[in-house]
Amino acid sequence: MIDVIIPTHNHEPYIEQAVNSVLEQDQSLINAVLVCDDHSTDRTAEIVNHLAKNSNGKIRHIRREKNLGRCRNLQLAVLDSQSAYIALLEGDDYWCYPDKLRRQFDRLEEDRAIVASCHSLLYHDLKNDSLHHMFKQFSNSHKWEGLIDIAKELQILSTFAHVNSLLVRTAVLQKIFTIDMSEIYLYDILINWRIHDFGEVYYHDFIGAVYRAFAQNSYSNHAQNDKIGEFLKSTNSIYPYLVKHRGSLSDHVLDILLNCFSSSPQDFEKFMATLEYYKSKYPMVLETVSSEKIIHKFAQPE
Repeated sequence: MIDVIIPTHNHEPYIEQAVNSVLEQDQSLINAVLVCDDHSTDRTAEIVNHLAKNSNGKIRHIRREKNLGRCRNLQLAVLDSQSAYIALLEGDDYWCYPDKLRRQFDRLEEDRAIVASCHSLLYHDLKNDSLHHMFKQFSNSHKWEGLIDIAKELQILSTFAHVNSLLVRTAVLQKIFTIDMSEIYLYDILINWRIHDFGEVYYHDFIGAVYRAFAQNSYSNHAQNDKIGEFLKSTNSIYPYLVKHRGSLSDHVLDILLNCFSSSPQDFEKFMATLEYYKSKYPMVLETVSSEKIIHKFAQPE
């Protein structure tokens, strides 16, 4: 019924907890736990092999012969899946609610119009050893849950569902991943922006996973300029495949660039130079940027 895919690369300190958190779920729902090791150079492979030997075939260690990159590694696993559903968990994170898969699976089985479901997470900041609630915008004092207004959420955030929270119909995720992903680093952006082309997403009001920020090899550890470049490259590659929300994606990219600058005249010149540079590199996603937003940011008093 469900393939749990765990993409991993050099996650020696975390991978055992990730895999064990999957084994705490209802095992009658899980066809296989596919640990996709992108040619780790630490003890990740050794740990996964040990776990697999004691799992009666439930855990499968898929070790790449060479490093493929995070998107290609996951893409191959998704396209090879033959189960009805796919759940995702990154190798440096873990699930923390034993009924997570059962609740998500039951909801998807009830309504074929729903193509995926998600939930809240805890954000574990390893630098400050602090925990925060992620994606709390869907929750309120009345414990709301239901279908997400995706168009509204994508006007605010670049992602409304973290990959560690997703249970997706395999046929849908395979359609999303059947593209050239060579220029895409952020597969969570790809999933969040394309999934509404295929149906609705349901939000469950429970905390089901923990995301480790600033873990070894994680995106959160990259330098700010690298993050912006990776985001722009990913969104530019995704843009031509979108049926919905193209305008919202361009607006969001512009907002991220604007937030890197103050509103001073000196920064206006720097911003315009930066914008022209990125337009030359990533023309599709930046071709329709809003001049009104730029004017509002840098408007000077008369």
